[in-house]
Amino acid sequence: MQNPKLKILLTGATGFVGTNFVLNLHKKYKIIALVRQSSDVSKIDKFCKIYRYDESIESIQRVFENEKIDGVVHLATRWLFAHNFDQIKGLIETNLEFGTYLLDINPAFLLALLKAFLRILLYSHLHLIPFFF
Repeated sequence: MQNPKLKILLTGATGFVGTNFVLNLHKKYKIIALVRQSSDVSKIDKFCKIYRYDESIESIQRVFENEKIDGVVHLATRWLFAHNFDQIKGLIETNLEFGTYLLDINPAFLLALLKAFLRILLYSHLHLIPFFF
């Protein structure tokens, strides 16, 4: 019997990296894409399930209520080569608040992230110990 595919919540699925993630990994993972209302999903909609983010925390909660998510790949970002003062709020909302909402809605992912970080820290230090003796 084959193991079921892990269900991955992907943000930034319509960007360059996210689109390639979907196109290359949809056979390995069941991908749930959380995209902005205005996003063009024509390149990915045949390969993943789409949820729309309407800039409310409820639209993120809806995904976690309806799907049993095994992991999150957070690629959503807003990048501007140059910005003016009026664009700072949008940069903060996309690049800081949205990721914080993802962690806040599902504390289990925050705990898993902290454990992974601590493991990386521990292993990186264990790896360096022979160099000190």
